[in-house]
Amino acid sequence: MSIRAGAAIIAKTRALYGKRLKNDDWEALLNCPSIQDVMSYLKANTAYAGVLLNARFESIHRLELEILLSNRVIQDICKLGHYGHGSLWSMSRYLTTTMEITSILHAVIRVLSHTDIGYGFENTYLRGVTELNLRLLDGAESFEEILEACAHTPYAAVLQKYMHGEIRDYSELETSLSVLAYREMYDYIETSAGSDEKEELKAFFDDLLILDNYARIVRAKEYFELSPEELKRLLLPFGGIRQKHLHEMIDVKTKEEVTAIMRRSGKGRKLLSIPHDTVDDLVWTIKYRHCRKNILYGTQQSVVLASYYFLLQMEIARLVHLIEGIRYRLPKQELKNIINI
Repeated sequence: MSIRAGAAIIAKTRALYGKRLKNDDWEALLNCPSIQDVMSYLKANTAYAGVLLNARFESIHRLELEILLSNRVIQDICKLGHYGHGSLWSMSRYLTTTMEITSILHAVIRVLSHTDIGYGFENTYLRGVTELNLRLLDGAESFEEILEACAHTPYAAVLQKYMHGEIRDYSELETSLSVLAYREMYDYIETSAGSDEKEELKAFFDDLLILDNYARIVRAKEYFELSPEELKRLLLPFGGIRQKHLHEMIDVKTKEEVTAIMRRSGKGRKLLSIPHDTVDDLVWTIKYRHCRKNILYGTQQSVVLASYYFLLQMEIARLVHLIEGIRYRLPKQELKNIINI
């Protein structure tokens, strides 16, 4: 990639980040009395207008809401693709994989819940690069049809294990599919990235996945009674936690013991030094800080693009929580706490 092309991608990504929801937007949304008012505000004042044109405001389900808003990611990746899909191989392939996995998981949820919610949006980016049969996947009414839509892709083997009971539940399926996406990225980092890009990308993803696995273990100890073997199935085989510490965290009984083990490493102490009330607060804060710093000061286009992708995902998640909070008439202050305002 030329220096000029890389600079153009970074500049365009920063311009898209400039269209994020600002504090005034969040305050205006928090003051909306209904979902229809939220949607009207988003359509009139934000970059989400283009993906909400055909939304059914009165009866929109949470899954449909997530799908509609997530189309903003697709929309922005299409814009960045104008600067050269091939030159963005590392991140474009990773983003393509994550979008494919999201499409598959939405289909699985739809089949499990017996609902009929499709995309209602032409995913032109994904349709141009995927081997999935998106038309069949979006209309799938059975696991057999999902499997058929994923034939000749790496996802088929994972889905077959799920259908045959080797993968035991939805959470384990989600983890198994996510491994494919992260493996795509780490393979690129190890075999194809330049030295500076390799260092920055690996540090970025290692930190995110150390936190991800730590949070998964803490949640398991706090809310679920999982055997060590069951918990191992829900962890991602990446990141920088030493295997010795990871096994100890899996084997102990309480979240406090998990945190004590995490603090034994320099990386763990640094991450846990961030003030937080819950493990989810910690993950959100560190991910936001890392990504925002990369957006503003990063020099590697793949790191900047990855950071924008994660920040946009976080914004969409907050927006979904806000809309669901308004649906169920949560007090404004409680809703502020939920969406980290």
